[in-house]
Amino acid sequence: MTTIPNGSSEIDTVSLALLDYGGEIKNWEWYSFNQKVLVPTSGWEFAIGDGDPSLLAALVPGARVQLRVNNNPQCTGYLERKHVEGDTSGGTHITIAGRDILGPVVTATVDPRFRFAPGLTIVDVLGATLKPFGITTFYNADLYNRYLMSGYQPGASGSSVSFQAQIANITEGANGSLSFAYTTASDTQVLYPNRPDLKTLPLQQAKPHAGEGVYAYLERLLRRLGYYLWAMADGSGVVVDQPDFASTPNQKLVRKSPVGPANNIIRGGPTFDLESQPSCIVATGFGGGQDTEKSKLRIIMINELTGLDDNGTPLPEVQAIQARYPTAKVLPLRSQLASLPRPQGDPLIAKPFFLKDDESKNLAQLEAFTRREMANRQQKALSVTYEVLGHTQDGHPWTVNTLAQVDDDVGDVHENMWVLEKTFTKSVTGGTLTKLQLIRPYTLQLSA
Repeated sequence: MTTIPNGSSEIDTVSLALLDYGGEIKNWEWYSFNQKVLVPTSGWEFAIGDGDPSLLAALVPGARVQLRVNNNPQCTGYLERKHVEGDTSGGTHITIAGRDILGPVVTATVDPRFRFAPGLTIVDVLGATLKPFGITTFYNADLYNRYLMSGYQPGASGSSVSFQAQIANITEGANGSLSFAYTTASDTQVLYPNRPDLKTLPLQQAKPHAGEGVYAYLERLLRRLGYYLWAMADGSGVVVDQPDFASTPNQKLVRKSPVGPANNIIRGGPTFDLESQPSCIVATGFGGGQDTEKSKLRIIMINELTGLDDNGTPLPEVQAIQARYPTAKVLPLRSQLASLPRPQGDPLIAKPFFLKDDESKNLAQLEAFTRREMANRQQKALSVTYEVLGHTQDGHPWTVNTLAQVDDDVGDVHENMWVLEKTFTKSVTGGTLTKLQLIRPYTLQLSA
């Protein structure tokens, strides 16, 4: 297989920096890098032909590496798999693969006896659980991370604040009894304005499930409050934040008919799917051991895409459900979605979903659960998938958790959409491409 040399038919330069050994590898037979919001880690795979023997020798499992596009870091993590193949006619071929710094956190399982001290907050628990993985810095916003990946202006700068995380040491006695002692460890939170200080977000105690991954355990705690956890592109720490739908779109996806000079969409288009759309969700929480019918923890969320008529009024069937549960908290409609036009030919048939979450012990937790369940469905109502040439626009790499202007005459989509997923690929036959999946803003809102 032919290696794509750096500088030959290069649209964008993708390099893999060997952080502990020095040097970068830039010549590839092929590669693929994927990053998707709400997927725990970013993953990559590269194939290398004959190259610098000293660099190839440094490609050992466990090595720290950083993937860069035109020197903008996209992912920092560890080389986890390596395959070497040789033959008499084609020389040696090496395939390597890995994930970002959260890869080990996803793979490891949490001690089922893990407990945290009463009154601890999100950042305390993160500090206690992630310290063994070398992760000690926590960002309360994705602003700087997006700047690193895209190269666009970072906006407001964050201030670093040290804090002491409480780490539980569990000792089992000869008779099986447990004793707990707490030690402190210094960590850092990077605070950005207009975002909550993570130390102000308290958590309720929750026992790990048997065999539950460390990341899965943390994700379960965070999602109650509508937050998510992902790795910084430069490997400096992790971000705890929510999707950002309010930023200004910096990039465009264009397909005009007839073809115009601004066109950059090679292939792809929208998918409209109303099959999985509820008209509303009625969610019930854990009501102090009571059954679903008697529980006082109940929330109703109307789907702005399918639960309203042309005037923006809830369908009669939805209003009847509201009347049936007069004590339920009805979440307010979001104007960003309620103002969207109804699908043509929509018969306005109500499809209510009734759900129960035993993990929700109060209304705030139940609200976050309900919004997450609605988001999992609303994002399918309209999604677009496009392929574009290269990995950048105007020199800036495509980046998840950003908005892009979509102007697609063929698919009849003309609105700002949110980048949910990106995949960078290159091969001798396929060239340098980026595949993007976008959804409507506010269809992935996790909390109020």
